[in-house]
Amino acid sequence: MENKGRFKLNKIQEENNISLTKKIEKMELNINSLMRDNIYLKGEIIKLKQKVHLQDDLTVPKIWADLSTK
Repeated sequence: MENKGRFKLNKIQEENNISLTKKIEKMELNINSLMRDNIYLKGEIIKLKQKVHLQDDLTVPKIWADLSTK
C-alpha cells in the first residue's frame, strides 16, 4: 500500500517537473525574444540620435546666421 502511494507521488512530481520544464523553456524563449527586441530598439535609438544630431548640426548654424542678420 505504501509503495502505491509513493508511486503516485513520484508520478505527480514527475508530471510537475515536466510541466515546470516546459514553462521554463517558454520563458527562456520569451526572454530571448525580448533581448532581440531590445537590441533592435537600441539600434533604432542610435539611428534616431544620429538623425537628430545631424539635424542639429544643420539647424544651429542656420539659426545663428538668422540671428546675426537681424
